[in-house]
Amino acid sequence: MARKGKVDIVRNYNQWSSQDTINYSRNISRWNPALAIEWMEQLANRIESPVIIAEYNKGVRQINATIDSIMSQRYYVKDTYWGKSVNPNQRLEEMDEEMDIETYLGIMEMQRLSMQ
Repeated sequence: MARKGKVDIVRNYNQWSSQDTINYSRNISRWNPALAIEWMEQLANRIESPVIIAEYNKGVRQINATIDSIMSQRYYVKDTYWGKSVNPNQRLEEMDEEMDIETYLGIMEMQRLSMQ
């Protein structure tokens, strides 16, 4: 009988919408901040419009606040929360909300070319 392969719990997360990625990152930051930071950094590379930047920045502020809050609790254990190979001082940075229309059109053109 064939052995069942290892199942990746969060496969295809890059197919989530931007808003879904932000929401899931906010949620998972409570117990796996390194993964939340990774998802948000990847989202920053594929922002679709200037409208999403405001939501992204709001998510960044909430994730950073969650991380700071948990780190200040008495039950906080660095190796359990972050893992052994991650820098616990890692935080997300907000994006510049002043994206002009030319930058936006350039991003859309790059996405269109990558689809071909």
